[in-house]
This record gives sequence, structure tokens and C-alpha cells, in this order.
Amino acid sequence: MIFIRYFGFILAILLTIILSAPFCILRPFNQKNNLVFTRICLFLAKYLMWMEIETIGADNTWKTHPAIVISNHQHNFDILIGDKFFDHKFAVIGKKQLGYIPLFGQMFVLAGNILLDRTQKKKALNALDDMLVKVVKKKLSLLIFPEGTRNTNRNLKDFKKGAFHMAKKANIPIIPISVSQYHSRISLFKKLKIKVIVHQAIKAEMVEQLSIEELITQSQNIIQAGVIQANETYS
Repeated sequence: MIFIRYFGFILAILLTIILSAPFCILRPFNQKNNLVFTRICLFLAKYLMWMEIETIGADNTWKTHPAIVISNHQHNFDILIGDKFFDHKFAVIGKKQLGYIPLFGQMFVLAGNILLDRTQKKKALNALDDMLVKVVKKKLSLLIFPEGTRNTNRNLKDFKKGAFHMAKKANIPIIPISVSQYHSRISLFKKLKIKVIVHQAIKAEMVEQLSIEELITQSQNIIQAGVIQANETYS
């Protein structure tokens, strides 16, 4: 049954690429293209995938930028959640492998996002530094999945340090986001409902005071508790 949902997802992505391509071509590498992409895609997914996203605390991102936004990551569908809590320009850090996906990879880069090759550490660090300059200068929100890979388990994987180093280096807030675990509830016969909780920001002053390890622990605890809370909606 999940393959039917995937077909709807792929169809929504393809149609979104076609509709958003003029924006990406006419204003390449502009992060406003991300808003166009996610809003078109979520509108189409609402009908093609029979899904609904409920967001709590979206104003926590509206009033806080620049910022590093971190979230748990469980499925390809996660790319749809951004429309609900970003009302300004944002960028996403993705793995190099995304660039190999025909059309989508090209649109991802043209939308102003970056692809990292973790096997080339120095090159990846330089790319992050360049992006961090843009984040501060353009007052962007930078979305990062600190688990580093998709995770469908109840417990979060250990967070990687990159997002927290970036926040400390630029002295900007961190906004934790919790997404309900929906992977096991994907069904052909029920509307897919996803709950997103946008937590209050860990302010720049706190980011400066805490160590990397303390920031990771605090962020992970916040997101884990939020996932449990979001899951209760569907228990």
C-alpha cells in the first residue's frame, strides 16, 4: 500500500519541479525558490497523497531569524513540512546523493540549498562556512537534520555536531522541531496526518554560553519529548 503513497509523492514532486522550474531558472540560487517549491508541493500532496500537516508554534520561526533549525528526520516526505513554519527565506543542507536524482537534484541546488560530500571533510567545511555567511547576511533559516540520516525508530539517533558548531560560530539561535512518527501509519485507506511542533528557540546568548555537548543534549531532549507529545495525537 505504501507504494501508492510513493506514487502520489513522486507525481507531486514532478509536477512541482515543472511549476517551480521558471522561478529557479530566472532567479537561480535564490532561497525564495524554496518557499515556492514547498508550497506548491504541499498543495499537490494534500490531494495526490491525501495528507494533512498540523503545525504548532510556527511563529517561533517567523520571529526568529537568522537561525539554525534542527529536526528529526524519518522519511522523504519530510521535505513537505517546511511550508508550514517558514514564512521567509530558508535553505536546506542535504547529502551529495540528492544531486544524483534527475531534475530534483538540479532544482535543489537552484533553490539555493547546498549538497555536502562528507567523504571530503575540508571541502564540506568550506561549503558550510560559505553558507553560514549567507545565513547571517540574508537572515536565513538553515534547516538541518542532525541525525544525519533517516530514522524511523522511536528514539533519536545521536546528533552530529555540525549544526551546533555553525550556531556557535555565527552566534545565532537554534530552533528545535519535532515531527510525529508517521512512517508506520502510512496507509492507502486513511488520511496521513503529520503533527509538527516548533519549539521556542534556544537563544543566541544560551548558544554562546553552553558547550557543544550541552547544546546537543538540550536539543535532543527537547525534540525527543516533542516527538512523544506529537505521537500522542495518533495513539
